[in-house]
Amino acid sequence: MQDILLTRKAFLQSAAALAIGPYSQRKVARDHFQFTHFTDVHIEPERGAPLGFAQCIRHIKNQPVQSDFAVCGGDLIFDGIQVTDARADGLYNLYSGTSALLGLPIHHVIGNHDLHGQGLDGPASRDFDAFATKATFLKHTKLKSTHYSFDHKGWHFVFLDNIEPMPGTEWRAFVSEDQLAWLRNDFKACPRKMPIVVVAHVPFVSLFANLARGIIKKSPDKITVVNAEEVIDIFRTRNVRAVLQGHSHLYEEYEHYGIPFYTCGSVCGEWWRGWRMHLFPEGYTVCSCGPTDKFVLQYTSYNWDASKYLNQ
Repeated sequence: MQDILLTRKAFLQSAAALAIGPYSQRKVARDHFQFTHFTDVHIEPERGAPLGFAQCIRHIKNQPVQSDFAVCGGDLIFDGIQVTDARADGLYNLYSGTSALLGLPIHHVIGNHDLHGQGLDGPASRDFDAFATKATFLKHTKLKSTHYSFDHKGWHFVFLDNIEPMPGTEWRAFVSEDQLAWLRNDFKACPRKMPIVVVAHVPFVSLFANLARGIIKKSPDKITVVNAEEVIDIFRTRNVRAVLQGHSHLYEEYEHYGIPFYTCGSVCGEWWRGWRMHLFPEGYTVCSCGPTDKFVLQYTSYNWDASKYLNQ
């Protein structure tokens, strides 16, 4: 099967760290570069997932232009919430061992399936602590925080945590007040003309609920971010050129207040059972950042055949 490139036109047809330093020290001159965004790997030993993810990694490595780095948009594993510590560590080790084959720095955001400790085992199930549910993710990704930022060749990259754990096994898509304060300060330290890319797991803007359930008045709090407009108000204060989202496993492209929002498909498709909603193949996104703030992306299938593993 030939590579499938899902541009905005194709989609419409198929679907009908920390910011530091004063302005004078921030590099504004920009060079063209490329990075790769992949999301919703949902790795597990079953369903051929390790082989599928390895094929995705090889496909990325074979791109004609090498990426400077990669970004993973969350849901590295499936599933951390109601499993033992040993199972969670094993899933993360499986992800890390396979993703290391890429040979590039990988910057991560947390997804809802990356939480651990709620349910059968772990500190959060014994005495609920929202931070503790993210400790396993932080340990395996070697991050100090689930939200952070950095500059690269004159572009500013911001990684947000919009997963709020709740007692039991519940969670909702929400950006905490502490993180909003951090984001305001991060943006204030960023020159107004500096192009920014934001990465998060759950979409701030999406029509997935409408596609899946018909026209509804309000999107559920696990489908889009509850306080999205408050976050977007901060986005509007600076030169945000792209917001990269995941979670729903489909490809969407919207513009809201002049800010492009992209929901970037998934590595696993329909949880390693084929194309998502029979429309969106397993894939990843190649992103190009230009010297004139131009941001271009293309969703690319890595040609996974899930039919071989449907009985696993």
